[in-house]
Amino acid sequence: MQDRELTAIVCSGGGMRSAHGAGFLYALATKLGITTPDVMVGSSIRDISTNVFQMKAPGAHVIAVAPQNLPAGKLTRDQKKLQKTFDQGVSDALSIENELRELFATS
Repeated sequence: MQDRELTAIVCSGGGMRSAHGAGFLYALATKLGITTPDVMVGSSIRDISTNVFQMKAPGAHVIAVAPQNLPAGKLTRDQKKLQKTFDQGVSDALSIENELRELFATS
């Protein structure tokens, strides 16, 4: 039996949109000092209509990062669009700073 709940971060995007997940994780570690998720997964989840949401399961928290309407598409090679997509990931993480700090303080 585990003593604490596990925390997982699932970054969705596919292709070059993965720059958003990279920006989100970068902000967690470098801007917020959060380096303790138990699991991090890169994936391609379809039909999610919000940028970031949290799910709760017995013994676990799951943060799903599934951005919409990003500057970079699946096959984008444009460095400016990729940088904007990365920056959006940073911005999304910082926009829920309080929630992330609370979650990781209890996990």
